Amino acid sequence: MIDPGSVAPRLVGGSATRAGVDLLPALRLRGRPRRRLALFGVPLGVDLSWLFGLGLATWTFADAVLPLQAPGRTAAEYALAGGLAGLLALGSLVLHEGGHWVVAHRARLPVTRLSLSLVGGALELGAAPRSPATELQLALGGPLASLATAVLA
Repeated sequence: MIDPGSVAPRLVGGSATRAGVDLLPALRLRGRPRRRLALFGVPLGVDLSWLFGLGLATWTFADAVLPLQAPGRTAAEYALAGGLAGLLALGSLVLHEGGHWVVAHRARLPVTRLSLSLVGGALELGAAPRSPATELQLALGGPLASLATAVLA
């Protein structure tokens, strides 16, 4: 039987980092820095689920919607039109978040990040809204942008 108090933890092949101990230094990526996406001058984070949503929307439009609405086309035409419809659907999410961004920008609130995922988006602010009225305007910015998009469509 081993006494747990007599066994000291030992790090093999690691190095100390600011966040603590790097247990797997060989897995750290080196080389050129990744290219960062930006939208409205704000760092953009696109979750893998957003790309999954694009594929799902493309497949749904190409397989279930478009063949009923425009029968007699080829599978490639349905796939291309489905991809375009999927991009437009997810593009409306970007416009919705852009509505929130416009309000934050006009209120001089620092926006630190814009994140997109399958379930929606999130605008991260660097400071809290200064008043309840500003917070209400921020909340309404996205739905108003979605309404404007729907009217234009």
